[in-house]
Amino acid sequence: LAGATLEPTAVHELAAAVGPDTERIEQELRKLTTYARGAPITAADVRALVAGAIETEIFDLTRAVVRKDTRGAIGTLERLLGEGQAPQQILALLLWQFRVLLFASAMKSSADAERMAKAIRSSPGAIARWQGEARRISRADVTRAYEALYATDLAIKQGRTEPETAMMLCVLDLCGVAGADPRELIVGEPPRR
Repeated sequence: LAGATLEPTAVHELAAAVGPDTERIEQELRKLTTYARGAPITAADVRALVAGAIETEIFDLTRAVVRKDTRGAIGTLERLLGEGQAPQQILALLLWQFRVLLFASAMKSSADAERMAKAIRSSPGAIARWQGEARRISRADVTRAYEALYATDLAIKQGRTEPETAMMLCVLDLCGVAGADPRELIVGEPPRR
C-alpha cells in the first residue's frame, strides 16, 4: 500500500502470521497503516493487530523450551509480556502447543497427521511442523510441562504471585532450570518427583 513503511522485522512477522495470501496481506496492511498513522510499522504493531502473529511467537517460545534454550525462551516471553500480551493468553497458547506436540509425538505417518489434526481441531501442517521437535522431548517431559502450566494457571488465578513472575518461573522450569518449579507456588513446597 502506498505510504506504508514496514520495519524489516515487521515484514517477517507479517509473513509468518498470514503466509502467501495476498488478499489478506493487503487487508492487514490497510489496518496496520491506519493504526501507525504515518509512522513506520513495527513488529510489535503486527503482533498486536494481526491474528496469527502471537501464535508464531508462542511457537518460537515452545520450540525454545523444548530445545532447553533458556535465553531464547525468556527473551521471547519478555518480549510478549513487554508488548502487553496477557500472561493467561500466553499460558493458554503454550498449553495448546504442548497438546499439539503430544499428538505429533504419537504420529507414525501422514495419515496419522490428518486423523490427529481432526481430533484436536488443528491442521495436519501444525502436527507435521511439530513432528521433528517431538523427537526431542519424552512423554514424561510433556506430562511435566502440563503440570507446570496448570500449576502456573492456578497460582495466577489464586493470586499467589504476580502473573509475570509465575510465567517466568514456568518457562524457566520448562527449560529445565533447577529450583524454578511453579508447582511450589500452589503447595508451598516442591512436589515429590
